Amino acid sequence: MNIDVLQWIENSREQFWHMDLLAAYGVNDPIAGGVLAFVLGTCFGSFINLVAHRSLNRESWIHPASHCPQCKKNIAVWDLVPIVSYMLLKGKCRNCQANIPFYYPLVELVTGILFVVLLRKYGWSPDGAAMCLFTCTLMAVTVTDFREKLIPHEITYPAILIGLTYFAIRHNSIADALIGAGFSYILFDFIDFYGLIVVSRLKDEEEPEDPADEDALLDRTFDIKEAEYDPEEDIVMGGGDAVLSALIACWLGWQYMALAVVIAFLIGSLMGAGYLLVDMQKKGVLKSAIRPAMIGFAIGFAILSAPLVVLRTALGNQQEPLTWQWFILPTLAGLAGSLFGALWRGPRFTNRFPFGPALAFGAVATLLLPPGWYSPGSWGITNQGYGIDNMQQQMQNRQP
Repeated sequence: MNIDVLQWIENSREQFWHMDLLAAYGVNDPIAGGVLAFVLGTCFGSFINLVAHRSLNRESWIHPASHCPQCKKNIAVWDLVPIVSYMLLKGKCRNCQANIPFYYPLVELVTGILFVVLLRKYGWSPDGAAMCLFTCTLMAVTVTDFREKLIPHEITYPAILIGLTYFAIRHNSIADALIGAGFSYILFDFIDFYGLIVVSRLKDEEEPEDPADEDALLDRTFDIKEAEYDPEEDIVMGGGDAVLSALIACWLGWQYMALAVVIAFLIGSLMGAGYLLVDMQKKGVLKSAIRPAMIGFAIGFAILSAPLVVLRTALGNQQEPLTWQWFILPTLAGLAGSLFGALWRGPRFTNRFPFGPALAFGAVATLLLPPGWYSPGSWGITNQGYGIDNMQQQMQNRQP
């Protein structure tokens, strides 16, 4: 086929995916577009609450109509207005006065804001619509994971199929998506396997009551483990997290999935630190963990900064100015190090926290952050002909 024809086809495809449907109907006012995006987003947020609740209870998303979980009476249309209805009803059901969960209007508000930002960046285009749908999926699993520490397959599996279809049509290939999905399973299984080893070493070892009587000790230990064994305690990284990372790869490709996972681990470290602080405060050992936490912070900061310093030196970029990435990301890595430092000091982390929301945040961050923030040049590292910008170029080509 003629090269000019192929180029025309490719240009037509790009024009389609970036076509502004709102402008096509004569709406060019950015304020009007923002208001419409917010209203649309809050409506989707209301549906996300329904999907999250019914998926956890294995109920149909469509039938029956919206109803109160307590009194089972149908909710009137005028009581379904996002955010406004919650405020007018003062957070209670009109019929039985049961409390409406506080996160309902919060999810609607956040989804509305995300729609405004996403449609501002990607436009009212097929790409924009796809990213909004993808974000709705992330919001839904965030709600379920926070509520029950569960990511339902009823949400993730259909989203994976839709994501693969979108990626294949958008990029004429699903190779990057499948590579990312496969890699994510290996990564999270690796973390779960070796994480169990680390956690087992962090657990308190009970002193034997009678060291001389080994047989009795083995019997008692076996009986206790039989009686108190909980499969949930042997989970470091849940299977739902692996499925969610595969979902991200199916929508965005392995490059953006890798970025999302890196950001997720940094955010997860902050979440874990918060849970750990509460746990240590309850046990009265918070002050004794300050020193190991500071040592861990220094180690984490150095681990992320050292490779960048070496790379800058090797490429002769010492004169390039330091950018905000040099301080933000190593600082987050330092916080992660302080978490591990506090753990290794001795206090035991007994509260489990969901990792799915951190993954979702990482995926949204990759959508919203400007493409240049992760390029070597933005870190004061220039190419110098070494080809280190190849991945950056690939990611810019993959960006919706």
